[in-house]
Amino acid sequence: MVRRRLSPAEAQGSGSGAGQVWTDVVGYVLEVSDGGVRLRTDPRHGTPEEVLVPADEIEAARQVPPRPPRRVPRYPEH
Repeated sequence: MVRRRLSPAEAQGSGSGAGQVWTDVVGYVLEVSDGGVRLRTDPRHGTPEEVLVPADEIEAARQVPPRPPRRVPRYPEH
C-alpha cells in the first residue's frame, strides 16, 4: 500500500470535502526506483492495472498482509 499526495486538481475533484490531500493505492509492488513505485492494483477493486506513483508524491508505504482465506459457511445451503 502506498499513500500518495493528491494534486490540487485531484483534491478539488474528490468530492469528499475540503482538506483531503492523500489517497491510498493498494496493489502488488512490481518495481521500486528513484523515480517512484510501480504497482499492479488489487483485482478485488476492479480490473488490475499498472500504476506508477512518482517518488515526490509518496508520503508513506507499508506492507499489507495477505487477506485471510474465505471461511467455509457453518451451515451449508440446501
